[in-house]
Amino acid sequence: MRYTGSHDDKALNAGVERFSADQSAFRDLSFDSDLTGAISIPVLTLHAIDDPTVFIEHESAYHASLEGAKTGQKPTPESVAASCPAFDATYGTGCFYDPDYVPADYASKVYPRKGARHWPALTAAQAEEWERRGDVGIEP
Repeated sequence: MRYTGSHDDKALNAGVERFSADQSAFRDLSFDSDLTGAISIPVLTLHAIDDPTVFIEHESAYHASLEGAKTGQKPTPESVAASCPAFDATYGTGCFYDPDYVPADYASKVYPRKGARHWPALTAAQAEEWERRGDVGIEP
């Protein structure tokens, strides 16, 4: 983890106490939380451009996890934009959707985990292999 955006990032990062990850915990967290593209229900995600909490580059990571995954009928940016007037008529809050906007790569905001140099960090094949083992994952 590297912190950026302070007036002195080098000093900030030099002063942060670092810990070595327990490798089995690291693996279990990855297994339980990394996206694989294996989704069983339709999902539509929307993020606000310049949202400071859930930045739009999450869309890039999610999209990368779905590459090659079998998905059903998916909405297009144009079909979402076309549905805006009906939702605005119902809810009266306005509809501010830009179908031409393309978010930057997730790595432009988030450094990949150590050892992972691309998104998704956990492939569907790796998830299946770990699932078969039976001893991977955080117990509920």
